Amino acid sequence: TIAIARLILPADISIQAPPNLEAEYGSYIGAGINDWGGISPLTKDFINPERAWPQINSVEKACAGLGYSFSERLTIYPPFQDKQRDFLTPNLNQKVASLMKTSTTIRDAFSVEVFA
Repeated sequence: TIAIARLILPADISIQAPPNLEAEYGSYIGAGINDWGGISPLTKDFINPERAWPQINSVEKACAGLGYSFSERLTIYPPFQDKQRDFLTPNLNQKVASLMKTSTTIRDAFSVEVFA
């Protein structure tokens, strides 16, 4: 499903897959994800409570083992950080502006080839 989504969706669409649903979650990278979504080993997955979150360092190691870097990102995807954020209150706009990263984003870290 992930690989098909990557093939049919535009390259600028992010595809998330939570690493707690598959023991070999590194395979998600090869299938085309570019976002792990939220990972919290401190809380249970309320949607899939039977599946514990992996430790963040193990996800980071899986990424590194496949030649990718792992980095935290804001909930707002980078393309929306650079635009006028009318959907946020002024206080949240200030907070987003102070937290925005200008160098490496998850999109940069997980560059994906799309076969045409």
